[in-house]
Amino acid sequence: CGKAAGGVEDEGEAEAGWIEGAAILLSVICVVLVTAFNDWSKEKQFRGLQSRIEQEQKFTVVRGGQVIPIPVAEIVVGDVAQIKY
Repeated sequence: CGKAAGGVEDEGEAEAGWIEGAAILLSVICVVLVTAFNDWSKEKQFRGLQSRIEQEQKFTVVRGGQVIPIPVAEIVVGDVAQIKY
């Protein structure tokens, strides 16, 4: 009598077991996707701020005999940098 009741209970658990596994898998996928999106968003924001800072920072160089202020990102080989204290 005890074995029959246990057998019926095991069948019910087996049928519901895949639902629990699928729910766990879905939860893990959701966490991974949210984390990846959050990291991508922060990286995009950081790159935007970094490029804006690079464009705002000016450096005075002598290029072609002329003293000109240029963004740091545009300094090339051959520019003579003026250093101020």
